[in-house]
Amino acid sequence: MKLVLRTFILAISLAMLVPLAPTSAAERDHIILAQAALTAEDAAELVRARVGGRVLSVKPIQSDGRLVYRVKVLTRKGAVRIFYVDASTGDM
Repeated sequence: MKLVLRTFILAISLAMLVPLAPTSAAERDHIILAQAALTAEDAAELVRARVGGRVLSVKPIQSDGRLVYRVKVLTRKGAVRIFYVDASTGDM
């Protein structure tokens, strides 16, 4: 009886260690955003510092399985440009 109880407790303990897979795209996106080194605000500031102009919007997207921020900027010359910032490295 003790062996059965120990086996049951071990099985329950192991089951609690296994992370649950996200069930929806929104949950996967939330997990990816939580693991990002840069926030959307960081990406906007990085583009603003390198390019100048006014940031119109920042949108998180996935590219090749990586989180990338799509940053839309109104340049000083009046043109709208799109920049992509890797959330892990800050590369543009």
